[in-house]
Amino acid sequence: MASQCPPLTLARFLEPSTWALPELLSPHTEEGRSLAGKLGDFDSSLALLHRYRNAMLPIHRLSIDVLHLIFQYLVEEYDSPLNVDFGSNTWNHVAHVSHYWRGVALSSPTLWTQISTRYPQSALACLKRSCDAPITFVIHRRIGTSDELPSEVLSAVLSHVGRLCRVYIPCIMLHNSAGEICEEIAPLLRQPAPMLHTLYVYKISSHEGFQTLPTLFQAATPCLRTLVVCFMRPTLESLAYTQLRKLFIRGRKRDRLMLDTSHLLKILQKCPQLEVLKLFKAGLQASGEDLPRIQLPNLRLVDLARTSASVLVDFVGHIESPKCAMCLSVSPEKCVNTNSYLFGVPNDLEHQHAFRDIKVLHVEFKSDYNSVRLTGATQHAPFEIYASSGEGLDDIPASATHLLRSIAKTFDLASLEEFSIAEGAYSHAFGGLTRSTWVEVLERMPMLQTLHIRSCQDAAFSRGILSALSTPTGVTSRLLCPKLEVLSIADDKHWSSLQCYTLAEERLKRGSPMKRLSLRLPTYEHFEDVEDTDLPVLRKVIESVELDPPNIESPVFPTIAW
Repeated sequence: MASQCPPLTLARFLEPSTWALPELLSPHTEEGRSLAGKLGDFDSSLALLHRYRNAMLPIHRLSIDVLHLIFQYLVEEYDSPLNVDFGSNTWNHVAHVSHYWRGVALSSPTLWTQISTRYPQSALACLKRSCDAPITFVIHRRIGTSDELPSEVLSAVLSHVGRLCRVYIPCIMLHNSAGEICEEIAPLLRQPAPMLHTLYVYKISSHEGFQTLPTLFQAATPCLRTLVVCFMRPTLESLAYTQLRKLFIRGRKRDRLMLDTSHLLKILQKCPQLEVLKLFKAGLQASGEDLPRIQLPNLRLVDLARTSASVLVDFVGHIESPKCAMCLSVSPEKCVNTNSYLFGVPNDLEHQHAFRDIKVLHVEFKSDYNSVRLTGATQHAPFEIYASSGEGLDDIPASATHLLRSIAKTFDLASLEEFSIAEGAYSHAFGGLTRSTWVEVLERMPMLQTLHIRSCQDAAFSRGILSALSTPTGVTSRLLCPKLEVLSIADDKHWSSLQCYTLAEERLKRGSPMKRLSLRLPTYEHFEDVEDTDLPVLRKVIESVELDPPNIESPVFPTIAW
């Protein structure tokens, strides 16, 4: 009988008038009611039809490779281990789109590698589905709570320590009241972690002092590449550093974490592959031990919080990394019995040093903030030195001469091609920045090609510079900076264009003409026609004269993702 029934085709299924279903178009009968009891699999059939319909849609016919890419993108989008949702797998609703999608998702171990003690059930499910894929484990602890961690999750993770690739631990669990690692996580941290590449000891506010980072994973972490430590001091025995690329140490704003210079250098000595070093709200202090000189050829960024200049000189002077970008915060110190200042850079730089062969230097006096900002670049990398809270900075206009001379003597300016000098708000005029001072400074810049002057108020600021550049010096009556071609002046209250003409005329006579002059002076604001000013006269001795000085660009440092 069943063999005589035509098969259910898609065409017949899409035409309801061909359906021969009891009670569909006829009155209810006892036979129909009894037949309804035999249709217990009706829902299952509908589910199969629903799956068939999904299989026909283009989005449900994507290849497995494409679905893997989609799922992997979602995992990366939710990959913020310190976010409260991490480990909840909120993205896994895609596994319920269709039976096909679910099958692909469940057979993809890398999609189930986010594990957090905050979501125990999800963590246990992920451990099963992740198979042998590397996992990220977050030990969650909220501020002000002492809730016990889910023991079933810790026990389950203990058998998968070999798969840990990233671990996030609260700092307070590495040093309890007895000075030891908390018992809950101690068994986990006593096992080797051969695949661990990121260890993040995250901060939780506490009133305790800074503690020492204990030995973790038996210091058997041969693949460790990123180490972030908050409120703790790493030691030589804490971990294995042979493959470490990034090191971040953080203290507190009102209670800075201090590290001995020799101790940090010894740790760096064990990090031959180090690329990034950052101390945030943490500084260096002098050490009585001998300091090792280390070579870090791969180092590309050093970012240090405020440190005294003398200590910084010792630290910077013992690192050889010619292609390293330096971002330093320093408290300047006045040298004994002299008017010179230390800025954290040694006077006797080694040949292979990050501050050798400076090409660009910008000096900005920020009198309203009692600070001096030095930015620039060498042939290989940028640098920034922010000097604040040090000697000579409480009255910058009065000590500007000594600060400027110290900068010129400290830095290697023999290859300098671009120099800018700027001053901000101040309480009184700068004193001592005379022509003789600028002669002493500019003599150290024989290769200078571009000069930018930015002065808000002080008329004498640019006057001394231009006078030094236009006056012959020495027994040969030579001009300073013979390669100078580009000059820009902005916000100067003095009619400095006259001195610019004298400068350009003198250089033209000596065969070193100025090629470009950019001026933005208030004296030009009252003229509707530039032909009524002295610009036409300036163009007779300078190739290009304009009223739009370029912006001074800040250095661009490497972008680091922690």
